[in-house]
Order: sequence, then structure tokens, then C-alpha cells
Amino acid sequence: EVNKRVVWSILIPSVPARMKQGLSLMAKITAQIPAQTGIEVLLLADNKMRTTGAKRNALFAMAQGEYFCFVDDDDDIKDYYVSRILPLIDPQDKTLAPPPDVVCFPVECWVNGQFGMTETDVLNVDEDWRPEVGVKRKPGLVHVWRRGLFGGLWFGDKMFDEHDKFYVPAMARVKNVA
Repeated sequence: EVNKRVVWSILIPSVPARMKQGLSLMAKITAQIPAQTGIEVLLLADNKMRTTGAKRNALFAMAQGEYFCFVDDDDDIKDYYVSRILPLIDPQDKTLAPPPDVVCFPVECWVNGQFGMTETDVLNVDEDWRPEVGVKRKPGLVHVWRRGLFGGLWFGDKMFDEHDKFYVPAMARVKNVA
């Protein structure tokens, strides 16, 4: 019998000009998903008639997962992204620990043409970017969040920095971090 429970929604916002990247990312993600694990991958391509925030809100409204994350069409993920996260949010032995509110992990990134690493934790505060040492940041889009933290929260209706209105209040609700 097919597992009807949706554990995790992986949400990909895109635009037609980057549809090739969006579809490639979607294929990379779906190739990592074991059969009958309750993971959905949703891609929303829009012709820039919506702000980034409105697009994220539409994807979030469509998502059915108990957990969710956003992976933008110009992002990349490791080949083990799903296999490392899934056991944390849907463990075989549900008696071991309380489920996490957010799954934090290091993120490789390019800032101003320089490669570096971010360390994420809800207790971090943003620091100046230094490629040689990275930066400590709060978790964000690509990290995996328990949907229940976000009751009544929506992304700001703007093109950039839309995520602060969404994630900052949710971080105050976090009790368990993986």
C-alpha cells in the first residue's frame, strides 16, 4: 500500500527563463527520493507577475508536507540531501527523541564571487561574511522546517528579503533542532 502521508514538501520557485535549471534541480531531487517515502516536490514557474514572496506563499499554500523547505532554481543540493534529512524528520523509531522543529546543516555559498561556508543554528546571529571562516547564520530557505511553526505566517509581498517576515517569528517558536 502506498504511503499517503506527506512527510516533506520540497518547494522550488522558478521563472520561465530558468526553467531548465528548475527542471534539472527537480530531477536531481526526485532521483534521491526512495519509493513510498511521502516526499512531494513542487515547482512553480511564473512569469514574474508575482513577487518572490507571493510565489513562495503560493507554494507554501499548496504544500501538504509536515515539513517543508525551499530550494531555489539557482541553488544546488548535495547528492545525499534527502538521505541525510529524511531519517531526522521521519525516523523509523519514533520513540527516540521529539521531532525537530528545524533541521540545520552547513550551507556552501558564493557571496560577491567568493566561495564559503555558513554554519546554521537558531541561536546564531548574522555576522560579516568572511570566506576564509564563513559566517554563522540562522537557518533559512533550504533548511527543513516543521510546518506547524508557521501558523499565521506568510512571506512578505516583495521581490527581495521576503523571508524575514516568515522565518524570524518562527524561530522564536523553535524548541527542537536537529
